[in-house]
Amino acid sequence: MCTFITILLPKTANVERLCEIADAADRLLDPCTDRNITGHGFTPNELTYTTCGHCDCGTGLGQARQIDAGKAKDIAKAKKKGWSERRIERWLEQRWAAAMQREASNARAAEADAATWLELIGNWLDSGATDRVGVRVADVGSDPYPDRREPAALDKQTLCALESGVIYEFRANGD
Repeated sequence: MCTFITILLPKTANVERLCEIADAADRLLDPCTDRNITGHGFTPNELTYTTCGHCDCGTGLGQARQIDAGKAKDIAKAKKKGWSERRIERWLEQRWAAAMQREASNARAAEADAATWLELIGNWLDSGATDRVGVRVADVGSDPYPDRREPAALDKQTLCALESGVIYEFRANGD
């Protein structure tokens, strides 16, 4: 499964200017032609992919959510096996201690990526080329198509905690 970041722009957006800003940040705004997504009320002019490579796996967007989801799955499996709370706690400490050491360097890279996104989205909004930017992070093959939009504050903590499949809408001047 791969992760993809989709940007939603209003029809009134100056896409040419936004593309210039994205290019300066080594990002791409490429119109989305996925009929499965565009068939859910979004036109190709509203949806764009930002992927420069094969996918956006390893992005800092939603990183905190991914770790919490992994722990929740492990706890559910252990409870299903009938394990005691204490045994689950010890097992998680052992299992996640090693994983967290490996993830420490990944987390630093993810935070740097989230900071890059924070700057890019801020630059788009500050440019006057758009009054809002929607961001959706999704794991292809496992996430539902977007069914809700959430207004959001533009900060690193929010970007790191994006819920998969949800469209987060950031507005100029935090309106």
